[in-house]
Amino acid sequence: MAILEEAALCLEQCLTVINSEYIQAYFNNPAQPSLKLKMLKYKCKTHMQICALLSQVHKHKEASAHSNIAIQISHYLIHDQENLCAYFTSELT
Repeated sequence: MAILEEAALCLEQCLTVINSEYIQAYFNNPAQPSLKLKMLKYKCKTHMQICALLSQVHKHKEASAHSNIAIQISHYLIHDQENLCAYFTSELT
């Protein structure tokens, strides 16, 4: 059980690094919108992994919070992908 909790803490540290100013500047480059989508994918996957680990150690309330964040990110990710597809489709016609 302690190993799973430690793994969850490591993943939470990964989220801290992803949200750092330097990393955000790299992934939010307006010239490369695909990088922003990649960052959102990483954040979503990380939150889901933390959710799974916390659920396994019976910390369901905390797991639920991470799953809700992952759901919000995935909705945002889908919305951004739709906008990107619409943009490229309009450029082709």
